[in-house]
Amino acid sequence: MIINSQKRSFGRGPKVSVFTLGTMRSVESAERIYDIIKLAHFAGINHLETAPSYGRAENFIGEALEKLNETEKVSKENWVITTKVLPKGNFKELKERFFNSLINLNINKINNLAIHGLNLCEHLEWAVEGEGRKFINWLLSQKLIDQIGFSSHG
Repeated sequence: MIINSQKRSFGRGPKVSVFTLGTMRSVESAERIYDIIKLAHFAGINHLETAPSYGRAENFIGEALEKLNETEKVSKENWVITTKVLPKGNFKELKERFFNSLINLNINKINNLAIHGLNLCEHLEWAVEGEGRKFINWLLSQKLIDQIGFSSHG
């Protein structure tokens, strides 16, 4: 039984649960993250937030989503996944990191990609005019992401 199925529109993508499960500290074990994601699903949460910099979190999420599909018949399509990239790197490096995230999460596309940590003018320039812009445009043209967001620490 799902406890709270309330969802809201979030940009152009699918509706997102009012609560989100962030996975920054989800590095204990694959079994532990499976239990947490399973409980989140039954609490009505469909949005998972992660990042490659969160250790093995993406791997654990990918494994958990596969197991949930097998054991509980919860399709990966039910989930809205956000992962992050830092505002640095060239196009080739960014593509490689992005494909690693897809492999780790065991999915074909990312619902929401966050460019995380636009804290300096050079970060913004990277995202708007530099390698970041090239990367973002490529992702959108390849339909590998539904939408993109930006964040800052100050």
